[in-house]
Amino acid sequence: MLTNIGTDGKQTQKRDFWSKRRRLSSYTADVQCGASGSRSDSSLVLSAAQLLTGESSQLRAEVSKFLKSVRAT
Repeated sequence: MLTNIGTDGKQTQKRDFWSKRRRLSSYTADVQCGASGSRSDSSLVLSAAQLLTGESSQLRAEVSKFLKSVRAT
């Protein structure tokens, strides 16, 4: 009877181990997916920032040109 208790305890430990391992694998996959999504989001933000920088430079040049023409008249 004591051997069965020891064996049952080991089996329970093994089940717990594999259950925790499956959950950990699932968490790892979720983290990787989230990280991938974050990289994608940050790339979009960077692209938008670069576009805004370019448009800002263009607007600055146009305003400067406009002010020069106003001052000339």
